[in-house]
Amino acid sequence: DVHTGVVTNGLGSAAIEAAGGALQELILGRLYAERFLLNNSQEDLETARGHLLQLSRNGRVVLVALTGRDVLQGQAEASLAQMAEFEALLEDVALIIAERNQLRSDVLDPLGLEMTNDIDSKVEQIHEEQANTAIASQAVIDRTQMLLPVVPVLSVVLATAIAVFVGRSITGAVDKLRHSTRALAEGDVDTVVEGTQHEHEL
Repeated sequence: DVHTGVVTNGLGSAAIEAAGGALQELILGRLYAERFLLNNSQEDLETARGHLLQLSRNGRVVLVALTGRDVLQGQAEASLAQMAEFEALLEDVALIIAERNQLRSDVLDPLGLEMTNDIDSKVEQIHEEQANTAIASQAVIDRTQMLLPVVPVLSVVLATAIAVFVGRSITGAVDKLRHSTRALAEGDVDTVVEGTQHEHEL
């Protein structure tokens, strides 16, 4: 509105040039301020500051040219006051971003590095434990594989021993019965027949 008022009221080429420059500096200052807010580049902040400073200079030239035109002068003063507030807010945000960056570099980055190192250490410990467990497991498997051929042999030996024991107990009882019955058959009535107290067939 101020720029349009300066041009339409024919306030002279210096005022028109200052108003156009102020508008241009306003657009560029806001553009670089927004770029700074997006990428936090110090270069963008410095460029925005430069444009806002030039806007203030051009604005003062326009204010002098608007002397006596109260409505336009009031609008120009209000616009410059808003831009001063904008510039102050930009500086506050720049300070907050600088503090955040300092916090990040002083506290968060070292903490993140420390946590990464701790995690890497834990992962290495887990890998070592897995390797040790694998070695121990392989040793158990190897011992088991060595014992596997022995188990059937032991089973056969044990089964044979049991069969011999059971077989001898049966054949021994049959042999005693045979001797007792032969002695009875030969007329020895004093022969004692052993095993009659048992209830099984023999």
